Amino acid sequence: PGEDNNFIGITPDGQSADIITEPDPIFSTEVVGYANRQIQYHFYSIIQNFIPIDQSIIHFGAGRGDFMTWHKITFGKELDYIGIEKNRALVDAGKEANGSTIDLRCEDWNSLDKKIIKDWCINIGSFNKAYEDVEDYGQYVKDTIDRMVDHSKHGVVISFTSDQFELSETDEKNGLHQFNAGELLKWASEKYKLTAVDHVGAMQYGQF
Repeated sequence: PGEDNNFIGITPDGQSADIITEPDPIFSTEVVGYANRQIQYHFYSIIQNFIPIDQSIIHFGAGRGDFMTWHKITFGKELDYIGIEKNRALVDAGKEANGSTIDLRCEDWNSLDKKIIKDWCINIGSFNKAYEDVEDYGQYVKDTIDRMVDHSKHGVVISFTSDQFELSETDEKNGLHQFNAGELLKWASEKYKLTAVDHVGAMQYGQF
């Protein structure tokens, strides 16, 4: 971990490209959007704070399924978990790292079987990078939240990048998408009533 290795690169449409030199796809935190493991696990702990540790989860934008691994390391329990990820290379890396113990599915969450329901749905920062094939990204995010609600018994927990913080040059170059907490809260409150925004846990990283 932390050393450069050769592996199959990923194009914007999720397909494999030529062999390139990049961080290890199985262990690197950069591949799934975190500068280091400490920051990655910090965000996971914030999300978990809202969810009883013995309740089931569908993870939208699951990457390699690192959340399930973190949960087992942290609590020493098997998590009833389904990870949904559109990027085939990340799913393959996750299955290589976790073996048959992880339910990690390469599919569009909009096509997820309506009968699949868990206690909670989570999305940890996957909205931060806007998909190039989506014209109205704000509406796409709202539609996805609706979908998450449909697949959860108790609720959804999501982390976003706040527009109240200045992006770094690297984040701007990478096209990091920012959100207005007030606008999202107004929309969600009008539609779902029981909603909340928490700036405290992730404020140092510009998240809510």
